[in-house]
Amino acid sequence: MIDDLINICRDKGLKLPLKNVRHCMISSNSNDSGNDLIFLFLADKKLPDYLIKIGRSKENNKGIINEYNCIQYILCNKRGNSLTPDVIHYGEYNGKAYFVQNVITGKGLSESLIRGINPRTNACIEQSIDFIADLFKLGPLIEISTTKAAENALLAELKSFVTKPMYHNRIETAIEKLGIIKCLAHGDFWVTNIITDKAIHKIIGIIDYEFGDISCYTYFDIFWFLANLAMFLESANSFIDSYKTVFFSYSPNTSYYQKVLYKYFSQIDQPIPDIADLVIISLLYASFREKRVFGKSLHMDQLCREILLWTIENESLLKFPTGA
Repeated sequence: MIDDLINICRDKGLKLPLKNVRHCMISSNSNDSGNDLIFLFLADKKLPDYLIKIGRSKENNKGIINEYNCIQYILCNKRGNSLTPDVIHYGEYNGKAYFVQNVITGKGLSESLIRGINPRTNACIEQSIDFIADLFKLGPLIEISTTKAAENALLAELKSFVTKPMYHNRIETAIEKLGIIKCLAHGDFWVTNIITDKAIHKIIGIIDYEFGDISCYTYFDIFWFLANLAMFLESANSFIDSYKTVFFSYSPNTSYYQKVLYKYFSQIDQPIPDIADLVIISLLYASFREKRVFGKSLHMDQLCREILLWTIENESLLKFPTGA
């Protein structure tokens, strides 16, 4: 398979030598799902130049197509602060979707954050917020039909699994207060997808747009970024532990989480919404990410639904400060 893909890339204009193209393949899962990542090394280089990302199942093929389309949309509209990878071409091989991109070589921001917040990691987080704020500003360019599709998706998602009046009414209240926030979302924006160059202490790329969405209906990226942050700053063991640490407890980093939130809303020139409404609508959105991209819900959709209902039941315990 790999040699065939290399020949196809060469035929499509990728400048690869006829010999000495070394490769390394990493699979995201040990079963038949996920993606294969094929790194191409030219000549005697120690680091790869190109990446071929190919789906392993029909569901993952949809993810590959969605990721390609999202990256192209960002690049065509000249957003993303030049941190989005260049996609060289897209194609299909034996019924599997793939695309080729340049490799962004660096370290995940997650590695640096284990040591805590310092001037260098803080600068990278601020640059991260600049990135998702820039994506948010694509909202005015999104077509009315796409915005209507987002609204329809929101209402359908609410109807499809929330049956008890207590849950339904609280989510409807949050929708009424927040409204439809048309924007583009990276969809999986957390520190493992943020690539840094330690030598210059800057972000050099943002990867993995598989859950990218040009018809997002809420401030999802900033929620997801914050909800995952305690896994790295406070060694939370899981997403749910991190989420509870950020929003339902006072920790040594609570004021920093607040600062990150304020910076984001300042960047997009929007008032800070009620935190309970923000997390409720963001968790509703998160409950259908896999279904929207892959055509069916997997483990993360279900987990987010459970956290959403738990949040509504325990809303009075929210500790995240909302004052200036």
